[in-house]
Amino acid sequence: MSLEFVAQGIEGTVFVNVRRETISISIGTVPSYTFDREGRLFAAYVEGHTYRRTMDNRVIEKWAQRERGIKRRVRRELPPAEKRAFLEGVYATVERIHRALAEGTFRLVDSPRRTADKSRRLDRFSQAPCFNRGLDEVREALAQILCWDYQRLEGERERFLAVYKPIGILPPDQYMALVLQATEGCSYNRCTFCQFYRDRRFRIKSTAEFREHIRAVKALFGRAVGLRKSIFLADANALVIPQRRLLPLFEAVNEAFVFIPPSLAGSARARWKAAHPVSFEGVYSFVSALDALRKSPDDFRALADLHLRRVYIGLESGDDALLRFLNKPCTAEDALRAVGTIKAGGVNVGVIIMTGIGGEQYAADHVARTIEVVNAMELGPGDIIYFSEFVEFPGSEYARRAAEEGITPLTRERIRAQTEAIKAGLLFPDPPKRPKISVYDIREFSY
Repeated sequence: MSLEFVAQGIEGTVFVNVRRETISISIGTVPSYTFDREGRLFAAYVEGHTYRRTMDNRVIEKWAQRERGIKRRVRRELPPAEKRAFLEGVYATVERIHRALAEGTFRLVDSPRRTADKSRRLDRFSQAPCFNRGLDEVREALAQILCWDYQRLEGERERFLAVYKPIGILPPDQYMALVLQATEGCSYNRCTFCQFYRDRRFRIKSTAEFREHIRAVKALFGRAVGLRKSIFLADANALVIPQRRLLPLFEAVNEAFVFIPPSLAGSARARWKAAHPVSFEGVYSFVSALDALRKSPDDFRALADLHLRRVYIGLESGDDALLRFLNKPCTAEDALRAVGTIKAGGVNVGVIIMTGIGGEQYAADHVARTIEVVNAMELGPGDIIYFSEFVEFPGSEYARRAAEEGITPLTRERIRAQTEAIKAGLLFPDPPKRPKISVYDIREFSY
């Protein structure tokens, strides 16, 4: 249900759209706000800046600005006082809109955005029973939002940390996944460039513990679970779990959630989704090359039968010398064989290539060897190649080694050129059936 109206005390036309997944509010063109169906702010767009509220009640602000003629993305986390003022301001705006609808101090606007009952005159529409039901639905949705205040939103941080270890990173196509932590941390955790899991020891949850985790995740999200599109089995390389222990965890996921049958397409798929409003595309996860090689194609086929759709491997580079410098536990050949094993089991892959890593000293071989390895993987539809620009963490082991070896960092222009050189060298026998190629900026992620 949607309503567009002008209201006393609010400057600009208000548009409220209540959907199964979200409640969205815009005033004029901006600002606009999106809430989950529990009433928690999810995202906002105000004066050219995007705001994303995380499940642990941080607010990340993003905007674009030009420096020396180059457009770049700027990100920051709002400090506590500024975060509070922002959130209180958003909810105060919703309160004004709700009051106008409750008191009747509003007037409907006929707009091109109105799609229902186009043939009716607006005054007739406003008197129809369906309008009154719709108005009640909008009022109820706004009241749901107003169940929250700043203190309750702050309390979500404690709820979140009682259910999850901090979620370090997801692939970009999984940013809207529902994360289930079958493991905590990384079983290797010694790559010099990665700092995501340094704060925890690696461990695998038992089946009973994982089932309780699923229950707690569903309680935390509530009706907002409908906003999530897939399941991501975390943390860093959850598929390291031995198959005999992994299958019961997948079975627990399949018992708890409904998955869209992969055979459905077109109108049949649309009808099925209408009948199953809370459903998921599949299960996704990270895996290291060596851990993938500990499984067989039949192992992956069994996981595919339980809705595993794609796994992500950090190739980083096809140059073994650079991989040793990064303290990766595998070779490029290991990654090539792992991709073959996974795809033979009917599961797609996401291959992550780092650009800028290793600086000038490794640049030429990084480009040449990476092209060779990726071309040998025979990637196709359903697979993704991600180009992830290296982000150096201050105080990391990579920074120490790079200083010791006198590594010269690549400039932004050289990193872009390196990315384009690798892309230009990739060959796909059937271009219409090529894999997707995309950007992976780890600074963009928030949960």
